[in-house]
Amino acid sequence: MPSVTIKTPSYWATLILPFAAEIPEGLTVYSCTKAEGEVLELDEVEAIEANTPYLVCGATTDFTHTFTGFGAATATSYKVGLFTGTYVDYKTTANSNTYVLQKNNGDVAFYLVGEGEGNQPTVGAYRIY
Repeated sequence: MPSVTIKTPSYWATLILPFAAEIPEGLTVYSCTKAEGEVLELDEVEAIEANTPYLVCGATTDFTHTFTGFGAATATSYKVGLFTGTYVDYKTTANSNTYVLQKNNGDVAFYLVGEGEGNQPTVGAYRIY
């Protein structure tokens, strides 16, 4: 049975699964379809849908959970609302519409990918940007 492990080292992480899953205790899951300026409008969801990208928040800084289930993805990435999730390690392109959840000077937030060689972070498999 396929499995995906999520870790929230700074409370926040991103997630996309190829199967539907229940939300475990200690994890809050959000979708995003709107932004006001630089602020994302998050909507808490009650269950994880297959092939849907989410922002997640753990109750503690080292929250870890392994999801297992059956499902298949027919594409390597899926876009829903403002988030795109990928099933493969992905080198993002540097454009004004691409943000990646990163830690910068101790602060975890979505940061705009900078232009130039070496500034495009890798988004891991089962994560979003």
